[in-house]
Amino acid sequence: MSLYRETFGQGQPLILLHGWGMHGGMFQPVVRALSKTVKCIIVDLPGHGHSEPFDGLANIDSVTDYLTEQLADVLTESVSILGWSMSSLIAQNMVARLNNTNLQDKINKLILVTGTPCFQNHVKWKHGVEADVLNTFNDQLLQNFDKTLNRFLALQFMHADEQKENLKLARELVAQRPAPDAASLKLGLELLKQTDLRDTVKDIHCPTLIINGERDTLIPTPAAKFLAENIRQSRSVIFKGSGHAPFLSHYDQFTKQLKSFLS
Repeated sequence: MSLYRETFGQGQPLILLHGWGMHGGMFQPVVRALSKTVKCIIVDLPGHGHSEPFDGLANIDSVTDYLTEQLADVLTESVSILGWSMSSLIAQNMVARLNNTNLQDKINKLILVTGTPCFQNHVKWKHGVEADVLNTFNDQLLQNFDKTLNRFLALQFMHADEQKENLKLARELVAQRPAPDAASLKLGLELLKQTDLRDTVKDIHCPTLIINGERDTLIPTPAAKFLAENIRQSRSVIFKGSGHAPFLSHYDQFTKQLKSFLS
């Protein structure tokens, strides 16, 4: 099995991991802004874009270990890692799991973009998505694959500033790589439903930047507050008027925050 990735620029390495149903090319605007001072390593998650599927995608520990193995050559030096949406879970787990290995010092900074420790709502967690919503996506994938992905993409910009313009840009970026396979999408939904890292975030010790959107319809701002309160070396930024993809809708603000944090 192979994990597709591309590297742009020179300088300190930054691994960028995308969200459910997307691919690494979604970060192209960010890469252009950072590539003069940062070596950007954009990755297609298993079964997304150009990467081959991985049967363990539904299990947070299995996919974390798989990515760590696939990126072993990158982790020979200190890197930063950015996880967006679903990959915020993977990035959190990767940092926490590496704490007890010989790679514990290899991730020196963490960026969580519209991140959460727990995507699905539970009895004691009401800062995510209702189970019915994720189950509906799962059922609709079987009925109309393209329509389901388009609906999810539209949700990311709902009620946000310049909704139509940013949704158009996102669709153009999505179309640049192959669509994810249905099996991997279903495994990704299982990952979102099963993963709860509320007790894990205390094991994250590296400096962490948390960026969320004020109008995010998928991950409300209390999730960012929880992360900020439970990750020791963290700071949280909430972008006004932003939805689920602030690196596209609030590009200037986002890249400014990122450059400052990485420097």
